[in-house]
Amino acid sequence: MRYHGVDLHKGSAAVSIRDEVGHEVRYVARVETASYVATLGQQDSVALESGCGSFLWAERIQRRGARCIVIDPYRFRIIRDSWHKTDRHDAGALSLALWTSAQSGELATRGVAADSRGEGVAAAILALAATEQPEPPRGPDPSRP
Repeated sequence: MRYHGVDLHKGSAAVSIRDEVGHEVRYVARVETASYVATLGQQDSVALESGCGSFLWAERIQRRGARCIVIDPYRFRIIRDSWHKTDRHDAGALSLALWTSAQSGELATRGVAADSRGEGVAAAILALAATEQPEPPRGPDPSRP
């Protein structure tokens, strides 16, 4: 099994790949996203940082037979609280979290990620949206004069 952390950009991505024991075996600073996805298969598990287009890419990754998880970076403490916000750090943190999750199951059970495998993109969007409910507006009740 290979564990991929992907920091998506417009048309390209930064990718960190870990092996079965959690060592980063490859880092690619910039790869064209479609050509990267074409290399994936059933031996791959991918964590994407949520953003514009992430669920589109999650669907394409699934079609290749790989498992894909979309992670909200604002709820993922390692990225959210990072003082070293770089593509390499984010991709590495995602691949490490995915590898750790495979070992312990903790990431998926804490509501941080939306797993789109077997559920389709719509279910993954709903799962992610359920964790991001905004606070209701506060102020005067408009129904009272």
